[in-house]
Amino acid sequence: MNKTLKSILSLVLCVCFVLALSACGKQNNDTTANNTDTNVSNNNVTDDNTDDSADITPEESTAGDSNILVAYFSWSGNTQQVANWISDKTGGELFRIIPEVEYTEDDVFDRAQDELNNGTRPPLSSHIDQEVMEQYDVIFVGFPIWWYDLPMPVWSFLEEYDLSGKTIIPFFTHNGSSSGASSISTVAELCPDSTVLTDDYFTYSGNNVDEAESAVDEWLTELGYNN
Repeated sequence: MNKTLKSILSLVLCVCFVLALSACGKQNNDTTANNTDTNVSNNNVTDDNTDDSADITPEESTAGDSNILVAYFSWSGNTQQVANWISDKTGGELFRIIPEVEYTEDDVFDRAQDELNNGTRPPLSSHIDQEVMEQYDVIFVGFPIWWYDLPMPVWSFLEEYDLSGKTIIPFFTHNGSSSGASSISTVAELCPDSTVLTDDYFTYSGNNVDEAESAVDEWLTELGYNN
């Protein structure tokens, strides 16, 4: 009887030990995931989320009847979604700002910071002919907030063209920098001969961008650009 009891107790202790190891393993995995999320969030590039980056197709620049251009940089698709709504509602022509060497999930955080710190203007793969650019009176410029400022491809775009006399209207997605941090003042500095609407920009959380269409409607109506 004692021998049987000892066997049962040993079996129970083994089962408890295995369950304890399993619980510890799960706790360690959860802690690692939470730490990873925190580290990524602190890099300030998640203002435009990093999902579905490979599914974005660039638009070609074409001359048309509209005097409105909707130019945007988007890595994840959040800013692109807002750009599409603005184009649909204003009749503006879309142009995606694309660096020759596109960002990847492996390099985007460090590369974005290094480019900003070093003032690197990455060359772009798509361009607008100057005579086409001249037809636009209003340019909506869209971007995510990266490292509290414009992504450097947007610097490249704004410095490439003579935008004198044009109205520049910023819009951006973010993950906490709802005021745009330094980005709006940067746009104004890069376009000194343009009218930059520094107080009338559009801002929306990238995490909830699917819900932003009505906010875009209201914003464009207030500006007088909603068809």
